[in-house]
Amino acid sequence: MVGLVELDLIAGGVVQEYLLPGALDVIGALVLDAFGREVLTPLLDIVDVQRVVRHGSFGCSELHQVDLLRARVEPVSGEAEVGPVLTHPTPEHVDVEAPRHVHIVDADRHMVHTSKFHDAQSGTAPLPAEGRYVRPMFADPSSIDVTLDARSISFENPTGARGAGGVAAGGRKGAPSRVVAPGERITLADIAGPGTIRHIWCTVPPMAPEQMRALTVEVFYNGRDEPSISVPLLDFFGVACGRPRAYTSALTSAHEGRGFNAYFPMPFHEQVRVEFVNGAARPCVLYFQIDYTLQRSLAPDVGMLHAEFRRENPTALRHDFTITDGWHGPGRFLGCVVGVRPIDAGSWYGEGEVKVYRDGDEALPTICGTGLEDYVGSAWGMGAHHGLYAGAPLVAGNADGGMLALADFVGFYRWHVPDPIVFHDGLRVTIQQIGMHAFGPDDLDARDGYVATNPIAGNGWHPRRERGAWVGLFERVDDYSAAAFVYLRDAQAVRRVEVAHATADLARRDYERPDPMEAFLR
Repeated sequence: MVGLVELDLIAGGVVQEYLLPGALDVIGALVLDAFGREVLTPLLDIVDVQRVVRHGSFGCSELHQVDLLRARVEPVSGEAEVGPVLTHPTPEHVDVEAPRHVHIVDADRHMVHTSKFHDAQSGTAPLPAEGRYVRPMFADPSSIDVTLDARSISFENPTGARGAGGVAAGGRKGAPSRVVAPGERITLADIAGPGTIRHIWCTVPPMAPEQMRALTVEVFYNGRDEPSISVPLLDFFGVACGRPRAYTSALTSAHEGRGFNAYFPMPFHEQVRVEFVNGAARPCVLYFQIDYTLQRSLAPDVGMLHAEFRRENPTALRHDFTITDGWHGPGRFLGCVVGVRPIDAGSWYGEGEVKVYRDGDEALPTICGTGLEDYVGSAWGMGAHHGLYAGAPLVAGNADGGMLALADFVGFYRWHVPDPIVFHDGLRVTIQQIGMHAFGPDDLDARDGYVATNPIAGNGWHPRRERGAWVGLFERVDDYSAAAFVYLRDAQAVRRVEVAHATADLARRDYERPDPMEAFLR
């Protein structure tokens, strides 16, 4: 058995007793700062961790505390006592925390041993084991990390150079935007690394849905010719089907439905280039700002953000729509933005389950959901709503039909932040096209006609005898699209957005009114 040692150290603390079911063979250490950020993965002997504490920033971030030490364990017969492992205290300005434990986990992350750990100052007994340390997505905002060089790129400072912003018109808002011609491609940012894009904001004038969907963002890493991100602009910001709606999530938002923000970190090693393409038939006024930090180095296991766009219009009967596929790990599925244009005349489109196949899963997935609205965090149908990690800002349709009124366009997002989906080799995420339909007691002909084209799914009919109605789950065909977001250790190419395919069948319905600003901002 080969496992991992996970060692939580506290400020001023030492390991007083460290019992392992075998000899300890350290081949490396994973060091985290006080807020859970990976700052270094050195191949060191265990004594060298003291040096990491004393000289811990390494250009990555200020090291407040060693939180985690990983090492391989090669069991031998008998018990071996190893300790103290660390005797050099962490910086004095860090408050002493509660005592921690040393957890021994096997290759599948199952805990197989817990050793004792005491606070060197208080001598208190260890707390019960709490399992594996999970680091947060974002750092504590009270952290002052002087190794980060904050920069920003916009039309007012197109290179992000220090002291070079606002040159036009004597610094009096001379270049906040520019007009991008139909078919024109422009470079928004070309940045030498290492660094991390922290926030992207942009806005464009209101346009018809098919024109909004024709705007594309592409991102290239390390001088590559093929993009690692190629998605419609609005889908990148969590808005599907070219129909902006006001919403806020943990990673993306559309303030008032017109100010688009993305907060997912986008690390880059050597270089990153961000491009904007106007695939619409009309000029587009673009405002944008890319906020980023430069740093001396990145953690070796950091992932680069990738995003691809897929659409099946229409889907194939009994063939699940693929949200994402074809990645080479290691990686992490961050989430997706999905658009649905229901085509089938059934009562409800969203009974299909989301399935995640990873690392060799073939016929059956490891993760299997229970329904579309369940995946989005809602239940019993789905109206417009938004939350931190899941929501459906877009539910467009004629509401006269009440609860079961057919939606014409639906857009939802799902971010796997507190529930990470990490894969070693491969990943495939799909969603079924299964819906529900109901028939009255006198609708036998309609029922039989529907079943002839829509095979029954699930466990068959659910008769409502008290009302004489028949309810069933059925296979169906609809129009699905998805922008999938994945972090990958290595830069990989994605298929480019085909504008004609992405924008088909998105025209406004009779009940949808143009934004009054459309004519004004043309």
